[in-house]
Amino acid sequence: MKLLHLDSSILGQNSVSRLLTAALVEAVRQRHADVNVTYHDRPPSRSPTCPVKSLAPTSRRKPNGTTPSAVKAR
Repeated sequence: MKLLHLDSSILGQNSVSRLLTAALVEAVRQRHADVNVTYHDRPPSRSPTCPVKSLAPTSRRKPNGTTPSAVKAR
């Protein structure tokens, strides 16, 4: 069996998708000893379309711990 494992993330080693694909490949390896994995990692481009910082999760809470009214209305 052949398996093509591709990774590409602006977050590099902090990427959740990298963890997920690695776990999936390991699960396939455990079930199929004859698997032939080809791995490719596409490095992030030098000028990303958005900064890495903007991809981090943010909190909707104000510094005083309250939730903005727009979020409460949802």
